[in-house]
Amino acid sequence: MHPCTVDTPGQLAAAESGQIPTTLLDAMRFYGDADVATRTLAAARWGHGEECLHCHSRERHFYISTRRIWKCRSCRKQFSPKAGTIFEDSPIGLDRWLIAIWMVANSEQRVSSYKLHRLLGVTQTTAQFMLRRIGLAAQARKAPAYVR
Repeated sequence: MHPCTVDTPGQLAAAESGQIPTTLLDAMRFYGDADVATRTLAAARWGHGEECLHCHSRERHFYISTRRIWKCRSCRKQFSPKAGTIFEDSPIGLDRWLIAIWMVANSEQRVSSYKLHRLLGVTQTTAQFMLRRIGLAAQARKAPAYVR
């Protein structure tokens, strides 16, 4: 099987877009697969078609499934939905990031780093790092446009 398939994640994300986890167990099952997590982030970021971060082309790009990245047909550069987000430069997989975001967004109380550490199987320092980045992203989203 050739590692480059065209537009596979976008097609699958569109089919799965109706599935929104309602419980922590559902979220762990749904986002626990790294391929589903990548497709979910790509669909949330780009909607119906991936956009090259270098040349802004919206052509059908090559998807390299072994690395979970796209290669642009126009400029031939590689890009990822993680680039330019809180996930960039993080060795933590999207499967764990999306579960952590789901927990923070759906918790009535503050999520502690210790709780995140136990549920995700990461170190407590890593859990603190994740919570800090999620908090910064939430603050940036709430800030007025002229502050950003």
